[in-house]
Amino acid sequence: MSNPWLPTNHILQKGYLYIASDKKDLIENYRKNIYDDVDDETRGNIGISTKNSRERSQLSGFVVDNRHNVQTIVFEYLKNEAKGIENAKGSKDILRHLLSKKIKLNEQNIRERILIPLKRSGLIGSYTQGFFYINSISDLVQSYRSHLDKKLAIQRTLDLYIQKAEKMGVDNLDERASRESSDLSDLSLD
Repeated sequence: MSNPWLPTNHILQKGYLYIASDKKDLIENYRKNIYDDVDDETRGNIGISTKNSRERSQLSGFVVDNRHNVQTIVFEYLKNEAKGIENAKGSKDILRHLLSKKIKLNEQNIRERILIPLKRSGLIGSYTQGFFYINSISDLVQSYRSHLDKKLAIQRTLDLYIQKAEKMGVDNLDERASRESSDLSDLSLD
């Protein structure tokens, strides 16, 4: 299956949010409103325009955070220092690099806000030893294999749950789990 957003990666890598309008002054005002109260480090970040609830004709905006800047720093770090799977860097290495740039994030935030989006966009690969810039088809295959192994392990666990559910008298665990995803109280074992 093809990702329809893949062609927009180059836009997001540069941190742009495009507003389509034939009103040039209106767009310039959005840009000014969004960036009036932010520091220089945040200026390159993605901004969001929203409708003002009081006056429907007015839009306002805000800067999301510095995630894009940090993603760019990490991507460049991996591209230069972790070219290929044999040079993979662990999350502690990435954390140290960010700290050297005076960026303080915990490992979980680095993983969720920085590394996972870079992986999902196909810009970097990963395996059990760390993260790396995909520099060859071999790197891509190894990262793919690592993720496929995780998927197969998860499927084995799901299959065991299905067997256990059948022993407990539940015929279709997939269907029941989907139906009851918002209210798991019926799944108690008492």
